[in-house]
Amino acid sequence: MAASSNFLLDLSGSTRIGDTNAVEFDISMGLRINGTDKSVYAALKTQDPGGVSLAALLKAFAPGDKTEIPGFLDQLPAIRALSVNYGTGARSSEFSISFETRLTINGKEIDATLQAAYKKVEGSDSAFTFGGVLRIGTHRFLLSYQKVADDWYMYAGYIHTGITTINLKDIAGSVFSNPNTIPDATLTLNDFKAFLLYRKAKDGSTALLVGLGAGLHLNLEDLPLAGSLFAKDDAFAFREVLALYASGTFTQAELQRFTGMPEVEITKGFNVSAQLLINGREEYYVLNDGPDKTYSPPNGGNDSSTAVVSTLPGEVASKAKWTKVDKKIGPVTLQRLGFMYNEGRVVLLLDASMLMAGIGMQMISLGLGFKLEWKFPPALPEFYIDGIGLSYTKDPIRISGMFLRATPLPGVEQYSYYGSAQLSLAKFSVSGIGAYSKLIEPKPDGAVSLFIYAMYAGAIGGPAFFFVTGIAAGFGYNRRVKVPAIREVNTFPLVAMALNPNPAKTLNDILAELVSQQWIPASPGDYWLAVGIKFTSFKLIESFVLVMAQFGTRTEFAILGLSILAWPTKDKAIAYIELAVRASFGPDSDVIAVEAMLTPNSYVLDKNCKLTGGFAFYAWVKGPHAGDFVITLGGYHPKFNKPSHYPDVDRLGLNWKLSKELQIKGGLYYALTPSCIMAGGRLEVTFSLSFLTASIALWADMLIAWAPFQYAIDMGIRVKIDANIDMGLFTVHFKLEMGAELHIWGPPFAGEAFVDWSIFSFTIPFGSATKKEAEKLDWPAFKQQFIPVNTNKRITPEIIIGSGIINEYTVRTSAGEIKYLLVNPHQLRINVDIPLPVTTVKVPDLSGVVNEISADSKMQTDSGTLQYADRNRTLGIRPMQETSLASALTVKVLMNGQPLSGDFAPHYSTYTAGVPGSLWSNQQGSGNNNTPEDVKVLQNALKGVVITAREAPAPVDPPGFDLNGKFRAVDESLRWNYIAALTGPDNTAYSDPIKTIINNKMDDAVITANRQAIITAALQVQESEETTVTASKLHGWIAILGADPVIVQLGGLPQYKTETGNENIADNGN
Repeated sequence: MAASSNFLLDLSGSTRIGDTNAVEFDISMGLRINGTDKSVYAALKTQDPGGVSLAALLKAFAPGDKTEIPGFLDQLPAIRALSVNYGTGARSSEFSISFETRLTINGKEIDATLQAAYKKVEGSDSAFTFGGVLRIGTHRFLLSYQKVADDWYMYAGYIHTGITTINLKDIAGSVFSNPNTIPDATLTLNDFKAFLLYRKAKDGSTALLVGLGAGLHLNLEDLPLAGSLFAKDDAFAFREVLALYASGTFTQAELQRFTGMPEVEITKGFNVSAQLLINGREEYYVLNDGPDKTYSPPNGGNDSSTAVVSTLPGEVASKAKWTKVDKKIGPVTLQRLGFMYNEGRVVLLLDASMLMAGIGMQMISLGLGFKLEWKFPPALPEFYIDGIGLSYTKDPIRISGMFLRATPLPGVEQYSYYGSAQLSLAKFSVSGIGAYSKLIEPKPDGAVSLFIYAMYAGAIGGPAFFFVTGIAAGFGYNRRVKVPAIREVNTFPLVAMALNPNPAKTLNDILAELVSQQWIPASPGDYWLAVGIKFTSFKLIESFVLVMAQFGTRTEFAILGLSILAWPTKDKAIAYIELAVRASFGPDSDVIAVEAMLTPNSYVLDKNCKLTGGFAFYAWVKGPHAGDFVITLGGYHPKFNKPSHYPDVDRLGLNWKLSKELQIKGGLYYALTPSCIMAGGRLEVTFSLSFLTASIALWADMLIAWAPFQYAIDMGIRVKIDANIDMGLFTVHFKLEMGAELHIWGPPFAGEAFVDWSIFSFTIPFGSATKKEAEKLDWPAFKQQFIPVNTNKRITPEIIIGSGIINEYTVRTSAGEIKYLLVNPHQLRINVDIPLPVTTVKVPDLSGVVNEISADSKMQTDSGTLQYADRNRTLGIRPMQETSLASALTVKVLMNGQPLSGDFAPHYSTYTAGVPGSLWSNQQGSGNNNTPEDVKVLQNALKGVVITAREAPAPVDPPGFDLNGKFRAVDESLRWNYIAALTGPDNTAYSDPIKTIINNKMDDAVITANRQAIITAALQVQESEETTVTASKLHGWIAILGADPVIVQLGGLPQYKTETGNENIADNGN
């Protein structure tokens, strides 16, 4: 064989390529020969200023059928430069062309390098391929094209170059116009999936799918409670999760043509697909959030290396896409599978049950979630659980329980759980409910809120009229109880647990109602306690009473009760009466309220014979209605104008529908208010057929007012018959209505009788022909009827010490025991309360002179603090028909018969209260009205005086005193020396006559004895280590007393020695 030759040639010029589709280029080209291998390469530049389209260039090169070239390439930008390579070998030849351009995908231009290749191998068909590389930022995708029927597909798969960080929003945002509809999904891995799939149909429509994801290989082994049941590799696991965004729908059949695509239909918008392994079988699930949903950046979430158990908001979990599964994994039954996307996390939820060794467990919305953020090392997922149910039955033991996640209160709770449990044995049962939540607080870990309420049901004992059959107790921390209205008492969960009128309602139903109605919501700073007792009376009446107290931001007490009478037995009762009771009061409440009501479940003789009725006692102790009250059984008079703050009460009545033809209705009422009393009732009987209606009604209403005394009584009877008789050729209509009414009013006694028939009516008046004003009371009669007086018939104020008492002492004297109060003058508060309102208050001033209290002094009212000038002065005495009341209260604090004055003078202020207008209104009643009037409560009427200690003037700080230069610390070497005694004739002890006298007196026996007696007496008052005083000690103390002062720095302890014994005074404490 001859030796091969090598050759290299570079040329430049112009050329014409192709036949009928020829294009012209300026060309730079080269020729390379290496033995039998030959190749030519070139760089071309078109001579056409507008460039050459990619489709025209391919058609120039491509042999055979040109229809295989994608038609949409005509829309690509023109190409100005490209490179061409053509080579031949011994048995093959290959031609390729590559060029850089910009592809228009979904209306967006993307940088791309495209390549077309033609290869011919001896003995086989020629092959033509088309592909390239798509460039999005720093990421590269390998392009391939595929034609299916009349549709073209472009698939771009990621080219891996090692560990890479890639974000779905960055990739999809380059080809979609609205990046806010694309959530964040980020991964930092070297093995993942990222792709684009573009479809152009024959009709010109397009669709684009962008995907990003990776394999997870997560199982449920770390799930709370049930993780060990899923520990097998093929039991249940995540295999892969993909985040996808699509501009249109891609069917499962379409996606199966491409490697690595999810085998499930993808719809428009954001999708998350998951490949799951269930009992060794791969299954695909997909979640679509809708085409128009927008996304914000997700929260940080859990990135720790420790798995945590978290909770899902109820409104989010309710939107999960659920699929029925009904598959068993060992003892676990998967009932359904939920799939959802929440704040950047993919969440898988399971409803599963387990039965093992007689114990049943139900797991609700149990699952795991993870962020669409893959990295190395990976963060462990979060595990979720919405609820757990437990049951065990083996006679005589029955156990059941449920623990459920609830929707947190917005702005109050981070998460919340409610639960119930019940244990039943042969002779008793214990049931309980509770809740636990984490509050939103400024501190990172928040604060907890919880409550527990339990009920013991079993015979305890007692007398027949009060035989205890159960007890209940509960408490709440950072919780409050919404006290139910009277109509809600019988269904209130804490009552229904003990005495449930509806046997079909289970404990879980009661719990669900407690959650949905938020009866016991979280409330930071509030606490409550509850105690209840269940009992029977003579085995006929079953009752439950619950006492609750709430403290914290508001103090309130409430009593709830429910009594049930079923006679003779519950299952065969001909009388069933269910009475609910409610009472509430507290220092923070304006009203003391007691209510009772027959519930709608009550009946007698027949279940269609319903009993109704209610009772209410309301007394307003403060607020805008202070002083008002009402007592009612069955409601009010039909003509009574009920104030809006009065409770609504049902008639004490009966409604019996004996049949569809016959009905009986009746009602009674009684009410008492500050101005009037009322009572009455009504009975109706109705009989109805297709052609006949007949009814009879009887009624009586009484309304009596006092101060001034008035009354109005109405009673009557009415009969109606209405018939339409079909006679064949004609219809006979018959109507008869008869009635009689009696109206009485006074005083003076008067009235009228009214008779009505269908064809005539007439009225018969009787009594006083002239109606006159009601008789007014005089002062003695008014005082006797309406004002509390003492035994001497004098109006006496009530004096109450409201605060400041320290202790109480009782001293026995010859006259008897006298009680004294020890008080703190700074906290002392004395209330002087009078039983009638006044218009003026007089008190002593600082000099002791009595004058009217100043107009700007503070006045305490039910609604806040006002000034004395704002008091109610428009008062009268209505029963006396006095339109102006001028009354004064004078209060003085005396010592030795004189008012305290000066620095000892107390401080006086006033307070008000509401008073009944029926007594103290300045408006006269209209006595000639046959309907007594209702008069409202008068506000801000002066009712008393408050006496307190006068506030001491604020201390004035003394002026500053400059100590600079007044004292000077002396160095130790400059200190005076007291150790050496002074010398000289004038300083010797024997030359000092004063010192000689003092020393002699100290040693005097009489003086020494008296001195010791004083010390002994002092020791009886307080013990001391110094029991004797010797002459030597006195001499030492004299030396110290006469010595010069010792100067030390501030805080220092003086050190010096005496002339006698050189004792260190500072050391031994003498």
